[in-house]
Amino acid sequence: MIEPSAFLIHKTLNQNCSSYVYGEISSQSLLSIMNDFSCDNRKFLDIGSGLGNVLFDLSVIENLQLYGIEIDPDRYYSSIMAQELLNIDEGTIEIMQGDYRKLYLGNYDFLYCCNCVFETEDNDELFDKIIKEFKGHCFLFAFNKKMLPYYVKHFVINTSWMRNTQLYYFYLK
Repeated sequence: MIEPSAFLIHKTLNQNCSSYVYGEISSQSLLSIMNDFSCDNRKFLDIGSGLGNVLFDLSVIENLQLYGIEIDPDRYYSSIMAQELLNIDEGTIEIMQGDYRKLYLGNYDFLYCCNCVFETEDNDELFDKIIKEFKGHCFLFAFNKKMLPYYVKHFVINTSWMRNTQLYYFYLK
């Protein structure tokens, strides 16, 4: 595996707080998907929230409680600083620094993860944890046969990496 620190961030991507390693869904793509759901008093978790851009974009949806968890301390601290710069109230978005494997997923209604950068073993662990703990709407970029019973459909979306990629939607009851 190539370590993320081995990649240099391209100048133009850096201006958008993106990198070649950690791609991001376009705000328009995710907002249009989330507009199809009732979000009132629902909890949204971004696993691997990075710099917080997904959460910041979704903060325009009223009554959607936003949470993120980021394992990388530098990206976590950058997201906290960005939240302050954007004057987003800490009560609107809660970003945690840590490993999602230590977080109980059953407390959330929506789960989003850009898991296409995960190793196969890490994805297997993620899928097992989702199946065991999570009930609700789940959005992933990669999945395997464990998730097939929960597959609903896919969305064609844009990311900072490429246009017209697939985001898979699963519903776990």
